[in-house]
Amino acid sequence: MFSVISSSRASGGNPLSDKAAAWHLGYVTRFGDPEYTSAYSYDAVYILKQAIERAGGTEPAQVSAALEKTDWSGVMGRYQFGADHQPRFGRGYRAINMLQYQLADPDGYRVIWPAERAAAPFKPPTWWKGTIGGSPRR
Repeated sequence: MFSVISSSRASGGNPLSDKAAAWHLGYVTRFGDPEYTSAYSYDAVYILKQAIERAGGTEPAQVSAALEKTDWSGVMGRYQFGADHQPRFGRGYRAINMLQYQLADPDGYRVIWPAERAAAPFKPPTWWKGTIGGSPRR
């Protein structure tokens, strides 16, 4: 059985950034298997910490202005915020991996997209009769 999911789960086998594998190993060693939001939470704490330090305190307008200047490379990828105060997303920033369960073990998920992070190609299920990338299934 093959399943495809989108995942923000950082791990050594499913890298989201240069920091992901080391973060995952440290987390698992200390706390066990991380929840899917654990790496986002980790990054958020450090983004806020740096913004408070740049702002010189916790006054909301100053912290907001400092957050607008964020350029943080974290576990989940690179964070910068747009004029709408939302984090930028996509190539060069955070991007959520598409994973497919391909191996019969607890870490059997493999990144299949985006291409620059892919650890394995997409494997269509045996019942699939459609096309992939414009080509019929073989």
